[in-house]
Amino acid sequence: MRKKSALAALFVSAALIAGACGGGASIVGSYKPGTGGTGGTLLVGDYQDVDSLHPYYYSTVMSANVLATVWDGLVTLSNEAKYVPWMATEIPTVANKGIVLPGENGDAMTVTWKLREGLVWSDGVAITCADAEYTHSWVMTEGNPLSTTGAAEISDVECVDDLTIKLHYSELYSAVYGGVGIMPKHYFEKYDINSGNAATDMVLGAGFRPEDLANVPVSGPFKFASRTEGVETVMVRNDKWKNPYSGETTKLDSIKYVVCGDPDTCIAKFRAGELDIVTDLDGNSFATTKDLGVQQKAQSVFTYEFFRPNHSPDDCSILEPLKTTRGGGCPVSDPAIRKAIAQATDKSAIWTRILGEAGVIASSSVTPLAWFYKEQTPVKFDLAAAKKTLTDAGWVDGNGDGIVEKDGVSAILEFCTTMKAVRKSTIAYVAGDLAKIGIKAVYNGGGTIFAPWTESDETLSCNLSRGNFDVALHAYSSGIEAVSLYGVYHSSKFEPDGQNDAKVNDPALDAQLDIIKGTIDLDVIAAAAAKTQEIMAATTVEIPLYYWMGIELVSDKVGGFLSNPTQAGPLWNAGDLSLAN
Repeated sequence: MRKKSALAALFVSAALIAGACGGGASIVGSYKPGTGGTGGTLLVGDYQDVDSLHPYYYSTVMSANVLATVWDGLVTLSNEAKYVPWMATEIPTVANKGIVLPGENGDAMTVTWKLREGLVWSDGVAITCADAEYTHSWVMTEGNPLSTTGAAEISDVECVDDLTIKLHYSELYSAVYGGVGIMPKHYFEKYDINSGNAATDMVLGAGFRPEDLANVPVSGPFKFASRTEGVETVMVRNDKWKNPYSGETTKLDSIKYVVCGDPDTCIAKFRAGELDIVTDLDGNSFATTKDLGVQQKAQSVFTYEFFRPNHSPDDCSILEPLKTTRGGGCPVSDPAIRKAIAQATDKSAIWTRILGEAGVIASSSVTPLAWFYKEQTPVKFDLAAAKKTLTDAGWVDGNGDGIVEKDGVSAILEFCTTMKAVRKSTIAYVAGDLAKIGIKAVYNGGGTIFAPWTESDETLSCNLSRGNFDVALHAYSSGIEAVSLYGVYHSSKFEPDGQNDAKVNDPALDAQLDIIKGTIDLDVIAAAAAKTQEIMAATTVEIPLYYWMGIELVSDKVGGFLSNPTQAGPLWNAGDLSLAN
């Protein structure tokens, strides 16, 4: 499972666009509408279920894949990792005067978006600027458990007319080209936030529970039909939708997103003809599906696998009896523990023995596919150096039990992950080497790690959003924009106002992230992003293991499928997909 920022696919790289404005590489893709017949139900298999279908409260790639079929944005992120105007007629730039710097009437900048004519929600209500204005105010509602980065910088959303959205920015924001979200005002305003009333409180699930889904007005090629938790989510054709480039309606009758339970079961169902597409596979499935020939779609993607150490001195594992046995405390908050884990992690062995040399060994938390990637010197696997790191920091085995301790706290760590076999194997392998330096790793794999803030509380063990873990093993779909680092590592972005689940708190890192967020200058962003990656490597903010090889299995019957390496996902062009008779 990959964790993903809400509506991540709607946000654009300002730096790339800034480069385009200055004559650099264009960020506009060469999207071409798909061709093919109409009708039929596309069966898509994934090994786990969605966590939420609220467009702002979800956190996993499974949810993102489903939501990509029902929500459109001002722009879309194409299979070329470039942006295409979608609900908007064009991407505003300084050159086309959609961006005014400095802005009007004291604005830091003023940005104007134009909606295409004739856009309607799936219930027939017109999509207008009023929806954008309302959505911005909804995001900023006090008590709404969301990151406000990208919205707080907007002082006002002005509706010049129904189709003209003028954004007044009080400060520069590097991801300005993502515009604002556009949700159906007439549906959202039926509900409230943090009222505690289960019937009306969106935070408690109101409006997007399985029984509500068929009534949700959406903007994409499909609309919700039903969801059976743990089994499937079904979307049907949205007859009100038209492709903005061809004018054609959705080709398929429906999409059924099927929960398989594990990747191997998904693969078996595909081989048996019970699924048309299998998604969310990684390099671990490369060798076992290579015989499928052209039906196996493999590519490098904007996703990396990593150990995520918890930096908090106060919030960490609540697993009993582990917590009692180690004497309390949060050992991983000590930089020496984090560094020693990195030194005792044999990435080459994981890559060869567990992955079968699929994917690419990682040295940075930023994918090499990103324009702002800065290569880092890999941490050398060295158990003697790892042991010395611990000893120098005061972690010694004083009682002869084989586990180092410091100030009465033993280095017994909970490693949280999902049910994927490859992750269990990875932790088991690394645990063997950690034991040699006096760190005991306790494996904990299950379904609680990605439970979002809105569906969890402080008693939920092994959960990222609540910080109830020592080390987490999972993957993350990094953005193609440098500002994507801000919400994950800035100290102001602890849950629920961000995804800094490891509670990283480093003033030097914050300073670079602030620079990235507050400029649209390509060179400045690139320099700050490089420094950010250097700081992260030096302080062991994370322990990157490998960059994913993304794999989908796609039947020969499926037309219009285009693998997408970005966070937009494999169903980014769901309206184009078709099935041969």
